[in-house]
Amino acid sequence: MRDLTNAAPFAFVGSLLVRIGGSVFVACRSRAVEELFYRVDTGARSVWPYCRGAFVSDELLANATEACHALEQDVRNVSLPTEFTLAYTELAASFLSCLATGSVPSQQAVVDRASSAVDVLASGLETAVGARDFERACQEDACQILTGWEQDSLAAVRQLRRRTDEWALVYQRFVRPELGSFHA
Repeated sequence: MRDLTNAAPFAFVGSLLVRIGGSVFVACRSRAVEELFYRVDTGARSVWPYCRGAFVSDELLANATEACHALEQDVRNVSLPTEFTLAYTELAASFLSCLATGSVPSQQAVVDRASSAVDVLASGLETAVGARDFERACQEDACQILTGWEQDSLAAVRQLRRRTDEWALVYQRFVRPELGSFHA
């Protein structure tokens, strides 16, 4: 089992990637692009076992990184502002590299890049005008959840993972509002 001392920043950044990835997922224009997204998302979601002390397979991370670069090359097949999708792939590639090496991601740099990407999403899609405020609220909530890391890191990871999945659904509805009509 790995030392979990520095795992909280990984949880924060992984949560951010999974939630904004929700918008990328529903904007994929083909099955092939969806498959690339799934591979990237699998790499991002490997943060949850990582934060519980498990080692993440080098093969899984390499596969996710390869898919990340392929998705970056096929950005025209994602129905989102190009700058947003490229920011997602850039953040994902950087995060996957951090997971592979164990180097702690710079939380502030990730927040800055993600915030500018969400600004692009909010200004590029009429249905995503609330994305800026929503992302800030998600970041604050994630930080609040992670304050419990010292007392019970596993409970904090479980809570953050559950909330992240909820937040990813909201990002999906920013891109495809009709998805929310079935969850009243």
